[in-house]
Amino acid sequence: MTFEINFKEDGDILYGADIMENLSFPMNCLLSYAIDSVATTNQPNIIKNTSFSTSSNAIITGISSGDVVFCFVFDDFEDNSIDGNKWSTALTGSGGEVVEEGTNLTCQQNTPSVSSTWTASAISDGASGLDFKSFSGNSECIVRIALSDGASPGNAKLQISDGSTHVDVATETVAGVFNLVFNKSGEEVRVWDDGVEVGSSPFSLAGLGANWYLRIYADKTTTQSDAGGSASLLYVGYIDGTTGTGQVTTGSTTLGKASTNAVCRFTSSESDETSFTVKVSANGGSNFTTLTMDSTYGGMGEITDGLTSGTSAQMRFEMAIPTVITTTAITLKEYDLDWAAYFG
Repeated sequence: MTFEINFKEDGDILYGADIMENLSFPMNCLLSYAIDSVATTNQPNIIKNTSFSTSSNAIITGISSGDVVFCFVFDDFEDNSIDGNKWSTALTGSGGEVVEEGTNLTCQQNTPSVSSTWTASAISDGASGLDFKSFSGNSECIVRIALSDGASPGNAKLQISDGSTHVDVATETVAGVFNLVFNKSGEEVRVWDDGVEVGSSPFSLAGLGANWYLRIYADKTTTQSDAGGSASLLYVGYIDGTTGTGQVTTGSTTLGKASTNAVCRFTSSESDETSFTVKVSANGGSNFTTLTMDSTYGGMGEITDGLTSGTSAQMRFEMAIPTVITTTAITLKEYDLDWAAYFG
């Protein structure tokens, strides 16, 4: 199925607001089809769903091209090198390791078959570490984790630790997004696994000392020649009640012709498109202009004769970092953003 829009170069051409006033419904349909890849289009100035390439106060998860968490970023493990200013690692026995590779921080066995016991851990107690008790009030952490007990008797854990005493908040074989909401005055943490509060939550932190660090741990507890546990973090983000703006920007896409108008349609997995500020650039990011959102069609916006002319398109999505942290529900989420834009 192919759609085409032709704007005449005469008195009947639609400029500026006319595009939205007269073409809102068909343009909305066209861009929605483009988002869903149901239809193709021979319009060289329609772009869609290019990957985010830069961010500020946001985590580009890599799960899909549009997956983003808007928060303060502690570590996204993107450089294949453990940051010693953030993490301390420890090993005992023979056969374990702590590595950062493939966008993960992992405690694991260093070869497929090891006939010895070992332990491996990483804790966020570096000079620029993450200590949830150091914040002035409540806080929330979001992590994507993968835990496995392994084929041999072993353990894999996500913990809150003061450096010597540890509270287990996830111990079984599991993979997904975990939210940890810290109640500072109540000295406890509530834990959600992919949006569902775990059965043992809340966990008391009253037995810990002056610090509440994040810790991952894995071990192998027998000498049989087999694999032990593994514990991985894909990213660590948080909010602590302070203000900020999260931002992600796509790479550049070459347009078929210079443009000063734009219409965008986007959807959020959380159905909260009005929470975002959407900006576009037609000159390779040198100038960004904010879309005027049309409430009729939710996540649809326009710029009428307001773009700095150019042939290199970029999209930018912004969201205010949440400052209100409730101790009975989660605030941080992975957003899957899908979009398409017409530059006219």
